[in-house]
Amino acid sequence: MPAFLTVPRLLNVAPRRLKHGPMLVDLAFSGMHNTRETMKSILLATASILAFAGAASADVVFGGSATLGFNEDNGSEPRDEGDTDVNGDVDNGEGFFWEADLGVTLTQELNNGVTATASFGLNITDEDASGQDDVGVDDDFLLSLTTEQGGLFFGDTEFAAFTHWDAAGNMLADRFSEQDDEIVLRGDALFGGVEASVSYTVADAEEERPQDDLDQLSIGASGTLARFTFSVAYQEESEIVDNPAGEYQAYDDFEVSEVFALSAGTTFGGADVAVAYASDQTLEDSSLGFEVAYPVGPVTLGAYYVLEENDASDFDAGFDDIENSLGVSADYASGPLSVSAFYEIEDDGDAIDNPEGGDANEFEGDDDDENSNYGLEVGYDSGAGIEFYAGYIQEDGGYAGVEYDLGNGAELIASYADEDEEGAREYEGGTTVLVSLEF
Repeated sequence: MPAFLTVPRLLNVAPRRLKHGPMLVDLAFSGMHNTRETMKSILLATASILAFAGAASADVVFGGSATLGFNEDNGSEPRDEGDTDVNGDVDNGEGFFWEADLGVTLTQELNNGVTATASFGLNITDEDASGQDDVGVDDDFLLSLTTEQGGLFFGDTEFAAFTHWDAAGNMLADRFSEQDDEIVLRGDALFGGVEASVSYTVADAEEERPQDDLDQLSIGASGTLARFTFSVAYQEESEIVDNPAGEYQAYDDFEVSEVFALSAGTTFGGADVAVAYASDQTLEDSSLGFEVAYPVGPVTLGAYYVLEENDASDFDAGFDDIENSLGVSADYASGPLSVSAFYEIEDDGDAIDNPEGGDANEFEGDDDDENSNYGLEVGYDSGAGIEFYAGYIQEDGGYAGVEYDLGNGAELIASYADEDEEGAREYEGGTTVLVSLEF
């Protein structure tokens, strides 16, 4: 369960927007449009300059992981729902499953204080009871050139805006793209106490490239000024908005909207307080959030409230009945016991109510249109290498698991979960016993 100011709970909510501060926001967006070509030129020029640094010493590190498990499909949602086997038949992952990966990291010290790093993974085997088997290089590759003042990253790395953005509560309008198999080019820089980044999308999750070579300029910065922390982020509208039928597409957590957002926080009377504002120019939504966390002994109390507003743009079918959201939480941690509880009321961004349990594989209490959600999660460390976890979340159902530490990164896990990879531990759907090894 999240502590609201440190790890905000992100809900699967849909689009909308607001009207606060139009003059300031319009000026900000105007300036951002003019920086697109400049940022692209600087980022590409930096990559070219650093690529010619001289070599000095090299280091190669190998690592790996292996997993063997057995799953019984007796939850509300199967393990790996929707996967297909080698024959194209639906395979929900029941029965034995195993996986082995080899990780490689190459590091070399260059001239001028530059460190070059390349990392990638080799998927040795990834097989389940259906007999499907995949061997090859996975998508988790990353190339980087770094110094004490910043770095340049290419491949499996996060977008600039998402890297720095710090929301206040569950805001609808802060739709910054989150990297999920997209190929990203990002540059980082450190200026005193301020960290800043700029990035572009080079290819989508299926490795299709945008028409203009680079898509969706993303800018982010965060830092500390006196007693205040701050974050500011901007994301350009993707070319997918104007060319939705092209081969280059948005997958999973990639958002096509143009978004501007800023937040600030400080400590007052022992309480951590924060305020944040986000404006989605594409969907014409805005969010203004307030958040507070206050420690009382081993308990941290949290609360947030978000003002939501929508201008009924063409992209959301004209629905403008967005409701404000709020949430409260309590997190206890002392000795071997940790307990988290929360309750929140939020708008799902859908003006049409769907029937509860509309998906046959959803937990029976799940309703994507519910305006409320609550949960309780508990963890206990026995001190003998055995940890116990259990929880119930209204939207996701319940889970329970026992994890035994075998040492040096290896562990044995026995678990049950109503839905696949939900809750704090993200256990497999159904009943599962597995052993995981790290090398």
